[in-house]
Amino acid sequence: MSLALGIHLGKVLYLNNRYANIEQACRNLEKLDLDPNFKGVLIMGQNRIEEIRQYYLKMPIYSQILTPADAIAFGMLENKHPYYLLLEWAKNSSITLTVPQIAWRDLSPDQYDVLIIDEDRTLDTFYPEDVELIKITISKFQFSIEIPILGLLDFIPNKIKKEYPEFLDWLNELAELKQNNNFWDYYNEAVQNGSSEPIIDALESLMEDIPEPPFTSWALDEKIRTAEELLRKGWKEEEYDVIRFFVASLFYLGYYLERHRKPPNGKIIYLVADRVLLFKDWLNGFKHIIIRGNDRGKAEAFFNALGRTKVGIIEDQNFRYARNFIVVHSDIFEVGKLLDSQNVPFLVFAGTKEIAEKVLQKFREIGIHNIELVDNLTPYEYIKECYMTGRSLVFYANSTISRGVDLPFYDVVLVYHFGFATPFEEITNPDLATETLINELEQSILRISPIPFYREESPKLVIFHSNIPKLRYLADRIFGVVEPSKLKTIIPFLSKVEKKEFKESLGKYLGFKETKISGRLYLLISPKIKSLNIGEILFYSVLMSQNPKIFKRVFLLGIRPEDLELWFRHIEGFEFRKWKELREDLRKVEKKKEKIEWFISFLKELDAFDEVGSGVNLRTGRHYRILKVKKFDKLKEGALLLL
Repeated sequence: MSLALGIHLGKVLYLNNRYANIEQACRNLEKLDLDPNFKGVLIMGQNRIEEIRQYYLKMPIYSQILTPADAIAFGMLENKHPYYLLLEWAKNSSITLTVPQIAWRDLSPDQYDVLIIDEDRTLDTFYPEDVELIKITISKFQFSIEIPILGLLDFIPNKIKKEYPEFLDWLNELAELKQNNNFWDYYNEAVQNGSSEPIIDALESLMEDIPEPPFTSWALDEKIRTAEELLRKGWKEEEYDVIRFFVASLFYLGYYLERHRKPPNGKIIYLVADRVLLFKDWLNGFKHIIIRGNDRGKAEAFFNALGRTKVGIIEDQNFRYARNFIVVHSDIFEVGKLLDSQNVPFLVFAGTKEIAEKVLQKFREIGIHNIELVDNLTPYEYIKECYMTGRSLVFYANSTISRGVDLPFYDVVLVYHFGFATPFEEITNPDLATETLINELEQSILRISPIPFYREESPKLVIFHSNIPKLRYLADRIFGVVEPSKLKTIIPFLSKVEKKEFKESLGKYLGFKETKISGRLYLLISPKIKSLNIGEILFYSVLMSQNPKIFKRVFLLGIRPEDLELWFRHIEGFEFRKWKELREDLRKVEKKKEKIEWFISFLKELDAFDEVGSGVNLRTGRHYRILKVKKFDKLKEGALLLL
C-alpha cells in the first residue's frame, strides 16, 4: 500500500536498512500494475558493488527496475563507475530504492516528492545507536574484561586521529580497564553489606570507574553537525564501525549494565546514546514522508522531532491472516522432533545470535541435523532454497528473516526466547521497552503469514517454549498450554518435504538445482492438502474458527479428528425435535458432557442443521421445529472453506 500511495503522489525515494528487504520491495513493485514508462533504480554503495562484481550476472532481474548488475554491465561499456551511473539514472527514475546512508549522502530531496521509510529499524538509522562497550566474564576464581571496540583501533580513519585526538586518549583510558583489579574488592564489600546480588553490585561499582567520553561538554548543535558530517562521508567498509561508535560517544547518555543475559557468569556494559534525530534539514526537504511501520509511537516521535506532525503520513500495517494462526505454549524441542520425523520444515526464533547458536546446538544434540542458522547477511534466495531442500532454520532479531522477508512456504515457528530491549529503552522507559520487544517478536513470527493468492487458508503454528507474551495481532489466537503429543493432530495440514533419491544426471536433465544432503536430493511436494477424511476436514474448520469458545477448547478437551468423524457420522442425517434428543444420541458414542456441549456449539457455528418440519406440542401448546443434521457433502459445500 505504501509503495502504491507513494507512486501516486509523485517521484519516490524508498529507504530500507537492509538490501534483502529492498529486493523484496522490488519484487512487490513488479506485481503492481505500473505504467509502461515507469522506471526504478536500486542503488547499492560502492563497497557493496565491488563485492558483487564477481557474480553480478546471477543477480535478480526486474523488468522496470535498474540494478547494480545493470550498472556494472553498462559501466564496462561506457568506462564509468557503476555507482555514479546509478546516481545518474536516479535523476530520471520514478522511484529510487536504497539504504539511508546512501540517501542522506548523495541524494537530494529536491529530486523527489515522497520519502518512504520502510520498517521501524530503518527509522532507527536516523538516531545514534547504543554500543556494546565491555564484555565481562566471571567465574569462581577469575574475572576478565574484554573491550570489543579496541579491536577497531587499527581502522580509525586519519580524519578522526587528526581532528579529535581526545577520542584516542579516551580509548587508551578504556584499554587500561582491562587491568582493573577492583572487581573483587567491590564484590567483597557487597557481600559484607549483605547484598543479595553481589556480582551485580560489584559491576555497578565498576561502571563508576569507566571514564566518560570527551564530548559531554559540547553544545547539542555542535554534536549534530559533527555527526552528520561524519556519517555523510564515504568510508572504507572496516571504518564504518569506528564512525558509528564515535557518533554514539558524541551523544553519550550513560553506561548500562545488562542484567538479564544468560549465562549468568557473563555480563555486558553498554554505552547508551541519546535518541537525537539526525539529518532533520534533509528530511524536511521532502514534501511527503510515509512511514511503513508497526510502532506508531516511534513514528509519531519521529514526526514530532521534525516539527511536522500534521504533514507526515503514518501507515499502520494491518494484518488480515490472524485467523490462520494457532499460538500455543509447549516444549519446542519435543515438537521439533515430531515435526522433523514427519518431514515438516520449521523456523526457530531466538532473541540474540548468541542464544540462537546455543539453540541450534541443542536441536542437533537431540538428533535434528537438517537445521541451519540464518544471520543478518543470509540472502533471501538461500532461505528459500533451504525450504525447498527441507531444512529448518534458526534465526534471531535483526537477522534477514526477522524483518521484511515473506516466508509463506514455512508453516511453523518455534519461539525459544524473544531477546532483550535496547539499553536506551531500558534506561528511559522499561515498560515501552517490553512493548517494543514483543512487537519486534510478533513481526518476526508474521514472516510465515500467507500472502495473497498463496495458501491463504493454510494454518500456521506458533509454539512458545516459555510463557506467551501479550501479543497484538495474534492476541485472539492463543490456544494456551498444549502437550506436544496433542499437536500431532495439526500435522496433516502442514506442508511437508518428501525425500527422494535419484541419479545426479537425471536431476540435471529435469532442471533441478543440485542440492545434496547426505547423498540425497530433497524435493518439495505440493503443499496442498490431499485426501482429507471428514474428521480432518472438520478439525481444520475448528482451527480456522474465529470463535474463541470453539478453537481455544479443542486442545484443552483433547479433541481429535477421529473424534469429530465418529460423532458426526453417528448423527449425520439424524432428525430431532429437542436439543436433548441430540445430546442423548451423542452420549451413545461420547460420555463426556463438556465434549458433547462443545461439539453442538461447533455444529451451530457451521450452520449444520436444516429445518425439515415444525409442529405444536398438544400438551403445552408450544411450537417446535424439527431439525436435521446435514449430510457432510452438503455441509462442506455450504460452510467449509478447504485448503
